[in-house]
Amino acid sequence: MASICLIHLVDLAEQDNHQAAPSENLEPIFQSETGSGDELEDRSDSEESDSDGEETAPRVENPSTDIRGDLEKIISSATKSFKGSFYFEKRCDAPNPTLRLISGNIGTVGLPLVELAAKQIIACSEQVPSAKEAWEMDGGLVAFDNPAWNSFIVDVAAQVYKGLGINFHASKPKIELYKLLLHGTGSHFLPHQYTEKAEGMFATMVVTLPSAFTGGAIHLSHAGLPAVIDSSADSLISTSVAAWYTGVTHEFKPVTSGYRLALSYNLIHTTDAPRPSLPVIHELPQLRHILLSWKQSGYSGPQKIVCLLQKLHDSAAALRDAEGADAHLVSFLGTVARELDFKLGMAKCQLTISGAACGPDDYGRDDYYDSDENEDDDVDSDDLEFADNPDYDMTITDLVDLEGCSVCDEVLMDKEDEKGQTIPANISGALEAGPCDEQEYDRHCGGDLTRHYARSVLVIWPSLRDEEIAYGDGYFDYVLESLRTTTSTKADREERQFVERVLASHHPEAGPDEGLQSVCTAACQWRKLELWRRAMDARGGYDSLDKLGLDYLMDAVAEFGYNDMLPSIEKMLQKDKSNTRRFKLLEQIESDAKAKDDSSVGHWISEKRESVLGSLRPFVAGEDKLLIELVKAPGGIAVLEHKIVPQAESNSKPRNLLSLVLALHAEKIRPDSCFKSADDKEIGSRAGARLLSRAIKRKNFFELVDSPAGAPSYHPYWTPRRAPSTKLAEQYLDACLKTENEALIVEVVKKLMAVPRTTRNAGPTAAERDSILIALVPYFSKMVEERSDSLPPLPPVAIDLFYKTTMPFLLAQMQKADLKEDDVTSVSATAHIRSYKRSILPKFKAVGRGPDTYKLFIRQLRAREAQFALKPSPTSSIPAIVTDLLTTMIGQLDLTVMKSVAATIDMLEFCYEANNGPRYADVLSKLVKDGNRRADCVESFLLPLIPDLVGFASRHGISVTAPPLVSYFQTVLGSWIKGFFGSRSPVKSPLFACAQKIKCKCNFCSDVVKFLSSTEQSLQLFGIGAPKTKHLENALKSAGVGAVATWNIVMTSPRGFKITKTNEAHQASRWEANKRKGILTLKSISTDENVLASVFEGSKYDNLLRYLDVPWVNAPVRAEPSSVISIAQPSVSTSAVTAAYVCLPATRAAPGGGDTSPSKRQKVDRANVEIIDLT
Repeated sequence: MASICLIHLVDLAEQDNHQAAPSENLEPIFQSETGSGDELEDRSDSEESDSDGEETAPRVENPSTDIRGDLEKIISSATKSFKGSFYFEKRCDAPNPTLRLISGNIGTVGLPLVELAAKQIIACSEQVPSAKEAWEMDGGLVAFDNPAWNSFIVDVAAQVYKGLGINFHASKPKIELYKLLLHGTGSHFLPHQYTEKAEGMFATMVVTLPSAFTGGAIHLSHAGLPAVIDSSADSLISTSVAAWYTGVTHEFKPVTSGYRLALSYNLIHTTDAPRPSLPVIHELPQLRHILLSWKQSGYSGPQKIVCLLQKLHDSAAALRDAEGADAHLVSFLGTVARELDFKLGMAKCQLTISGAACGPDDYGRDDYYDSDENEDDDVDSDDLEFADNPDYDMTITDLVDLEGCSVCDEVLMDKEDEKGQTIPANISGALEAGPCDEQEYDRHCGGDLTRHYARSVLVIWPSLRDEEIAYGDGYFDYVLESLRTTTSTKADREERQFVERVLASHHPEAGPDEGLQSVCTAACQWRKLELWRRAMDARGGYDSLDKLGLDYLMDAVAEFGYNDMLPSIEKMLQKDKSNTRRFKLLEQIESDAKAKDDSSVGHWISEKRESVLGSLRPFVAGEDKLLIELVKAPGGIAVLEHKIVPQAESNSKPRNLLSLVLALHAEKIRPDSCFKSADDKEIGSRAGARLLSRAIKRKNFFELVDSPAGAPSYHPYWTPRRAPSTKLAEQYLDACLKTENEALIVEVVKKLMAVPRTTRNAGPTAAERDSILIALVPYFSKMVEERSDSLPPLPPVAIDLFYKTTMPFLLAQMQKADLKEDDVTSVSATAHIRSYKRSILPKFKAVGRGPDTYKLFIRQLRAREAQFALKPSPTSSIPAIVTDLLTTMIGQLDLTVMKSVAATIDMLEFCYEANNGPRYADVLSKLVKDGNRRADCVESFLLPLIPDLVGFASRHGISVTAPPLVSYFQTVLGSWIKGFFGSRSPVKSPLFACAQKIKCKCNFCSDVVKFLSSTEQSLQLFGIGAPKTKHLENALKSAGVGAVATWNIVMTSPRGFKITKTNEAHQASRWEANKRKGILTLKSISTDENVLASVFEGSKYDNLLRYLDVPWVNAPVRAEPSSVISIAQPSVSTSAVTAAYVCLPATRAAPGGGDTSPSKRQKVDRANVEIIDLT
């Protein structure tokens, strides 16, 4: 059959060879131009034709326009045209084989397979190296006692041969039992291909015996064709057969339950004829049409097409001698490729995917419980997947032709190439979908996973692109350098190809074009003016002189002469959009003509200069210098007024007009200015005013500009926010002042006052206009204030219009809750004291604001107090306004919400900064009033504030024994004792005694000791593990902690532990802590007993001491083990207390006498503790 296929291939190739032949029609680009004096080159020159090997076949009709796509379709169609299939499947009515296993003397195995028999087979089989839960037994250890079984196998093999498109009898098959396979739950095999296990083997047949299982489908793929064989249905009572060629990729999906028992047979070809394979013979005419279309497309077609093969072949020889799909693809493409002068090569395609790994159980896992107990668990790396966005790196290397000769080290392939020059279009995706060749996983280094894939690829390209393939990235540079440095007087075939390659390539939109320069250089060398002009047309050389460059242009003038070049130069002057380049070109020609003493172009230059002056392009950045050069030229001032200004007004952008205005002004005030006379200066001033006026009228002062904020260093792709800015208006106002065009300020102001639009596209929105106007207030105020009396006054109309327009916006700003510094500054700059009292303050005070806004406003007012003093008001003053604002601020303030000691002290200090020190009493009064409305405020905020209040009082010379501080102390401490102190519990020493009995110093025991000595009622230790929970339980029992606490083991994985104090023990620990807190608070006020007695008015102080269970505030207080109770210390401490506990020397006498024994403790009536209300 294979020999017949070969004959068909040859016949088809010969038949197509008579129909058409390739064409390379490159010569017309070198035809001489009419009138140049050159004769047409003789394209029929036999010598050149012989040396070049050119062909003159007719163009293909209806050429392919999608070479890659059509080629992929024809390859796929060729696969489909095969008479048969690459796989076979069937459920059979099979006899019982009476299976007998020799290994381990298992003996006869009953079918359907039961679990006990499966375990016996497992015990006597070998684990499959590449999979879990899969075992195999060599075929020599398997026997069948039912003679009918062999007949069944022969019959079913004949069906398999027919399904695969093979003549069973001609092939004289040998059916060899290879393995007995047992696949348990979870077993699976990744995509792979069978290798030849025996001489002549070409296919595999798998017979699945009756055995109950689910899952385990076999997924096959060949040349992009998928197939699925699922034999799990009725697997308990049926026998199924599956077979496929060795070159077919197959994957066993996981068995989800039960066991699959199967027999694997090798199908072996025994005759001398070629072994069975997958021939393709019907698509050669279509293939020839596609390749011929590709060839005749020249450089506009694909450079190459890369076809992914099924296997990784060690060498070109191995590919030539291979069987299966890869060999068929080479054979299919080879004959036509050779006929049409295409090249075939083989390369190695490697894909590496790397990144963080995640397994199927990673989703939803609680990492906290992923303890050390599970660290040694096996990880099946085949089950791992990549987390988000792994890195892909694909290379195609070591390209050789089919004889094994090296072509290049690497075939360049970017993302665009992969879409347009590969089969399939996504080679990397196809590789990833196939079997992985090598895998690296390191769970101890961040869980990095790396997978390597490798397959051979077949590369096909037209011989026209040989150099590109060989040189790679450097090919185009090689082409350009060859054209640039050619010394031939006539282009050879390779040079003509180079020219076509350059002219067909992409050219830059702006700037120098090396391709254009190289071809034009070669055209000059070959004296081909028509080629020079063609290159200029093809690569946009007439559009901009920058593309070719003056030097290259003058080289062409030197080679072809002015007579032939002036039409092209005139075309450049007409099309170039740069004033500078056009005048520079004329200057260069004039200079060249003078150097050559050539007067023939003088009239032409004068005429074209006038033409250029009459057709000026819009002025662009940097052309202000050109303007001055034109003005300095003879008659330039008249040209400025009558030609330049009218054109610039009509076609140039405002920012460039502004540059021209500033350049004219700078020239006008220079000592050696070209504006000599008064009339000249008047013309210059008039021209500048006209241009500036036009710029103002056309300028959008609200256009979006980049925000001044810089890009954050951590964000490489940050895009600046675009918004309107005052910079544009300020720039034009500055220009009005600088160029002595103050009258034009009115035009700027009117443009700023334009009625806003409702959408961004139609113009500034109301919000944008208002924000810009408000932000411009400081600029206008500074402009007015700093205007010198020696200068002309600013136009009153403009100033009055601006302030009249902005004042309503400023007043509206006062109703915003989040005023910024610029908002406040703007109001301060424009308002008078009367407007403050009548308009601004009512609006400002009507909105609830934070203290920062009030502070900002007050500071701005005080900073401008001298300015307001120049225009005093009989009914108000800045101090009075400040006091009013401060009083309102305190009334709106509620410091108990955020409970910030620093913010509170800052507010007290601000009263003194604002020259309203006594107002701090209002702050304290508001604190107590607001604190009484929140249950926890006294405990968590008002009491800890006392040390910092004492520091504040010390800094400002305020007595702690006088109102309002004394009232604050009495009220807060009284409220705290009544609401938070609690009753003393009889349980005290057992809690601390238990803590002392725990001698273990491990982290967990230390945590428990700290807990027993703290005020917390419960402690939970998460995920410490079963051994640690047992250890803690023993330690607590030994220390007798059961008398004061309970505990239990938290049934998590790993185990946790929770311990809880009894209510009595918890109350005792809180009382002790509160006692220390109370004593430390008193000490922060003063360590002098007399001062404290004065603060709390004698009897009330005694009541406090009795309630705290101490005779005086400096009495030594016994510290329990590991007990840490702290209270906030003042930021600037004036107390002698510097630690949590302060014990005075025992020799110090108690207040009032030498007796240090405590007085008899009296019962304190908590309900009658006096609370002093500051309000």
